[in-house]
This record gives sequence, structure tokens and C-alpha cells, in this order.
Amino acid sequence: MALTSFSGGQDAFAPFWNPTRDVAHGTGKSGRDMHLDVMEFENTFEIRAELPGMNKNDIQVHVDNDVVTVSVEKEDKRGEDKEEQGVRYHRMEQSSQYVRRTVRMPETANLDQIKAKYDNGFLKLNIPKKEEERPLQRVNIQ
Repeated sequence: MALTSFSGGQDAFAPFWNPTRDVAHGTGKSGRDMHLDVMEFENTFEIRAELPGMNKNDIQVHVDNDVVTVSVEKEDKRGEDKEEQGVRYHRMEQSSQYVRRTVRMPETANLDQIKAKYDNGFLKLNIPKKEEERPLQRVNIQ
């Protein structure tokens, strides 16, 4: 007997065996999450991260074996009565942020060829798929 979810008859445990599921999820002192979309196309995988208000220099992408990690660290500007470059702040609500998301990629992902682009608050990682290996064929000799 198979266990099924209440929404459409899919195997209730299928998400646990999905090779592109998150292996770790962390947020920092800002308490802010990073929203990710992980998609698969015919020849590529794509990871899109929503990072509004971040600078490209605040974002880091690391690959370790089959794991892709996206992290963001923005400097702390919180405080009151702070003087900076001739301006005296009486209240500052901009906070430091540290957010990290980690995604395990399937064996078919060619992580040596990963490309990243940040534009208008969205980070887009393009990961091509490895070329399929053809099985060894026996050739008949006539």
C-alpha cells in the first residue's frame, strides 16, 4: 500500500528523495529568508534567488562537490545617535543581514560550468547538464 498526499495522489515521501531539495537552510541575525526557485530544463538547471536591495558584492556563491551555497552578508548600520560623514543619525533601522541557502544538485549537473548573474534583485545561476554517457555497444562484424 502506497502512502499518498491529500493533494493529488503523489507519493507523500517523494520530496525527501528529490535530488535538488535543500540540504541546509540558514538565516542570520536579520531573520530574513532567501526565496529560491530551483528549476530543471532539458539541458540545464537554474536556481533563482530573490535578493532585493543587495549589492552584487554582498553575494557569494560556492560549490562544494554537489552542493551549491548562496550566501549574503550586508554590513550592520543599526544604531542611534551615530555620526557619519557629517550626518548625525537619530534613528537607523537598516540592519545587518546574513542569509544562506544550500542546495544539493543531482549528479547530472555540470557544476564546473556554473554561471551566475545578478540583476534587479534577482540572482540567477545557470548550471548546464552533463552530456549523457552512451552505453557500450557491441558492433557485429560481418
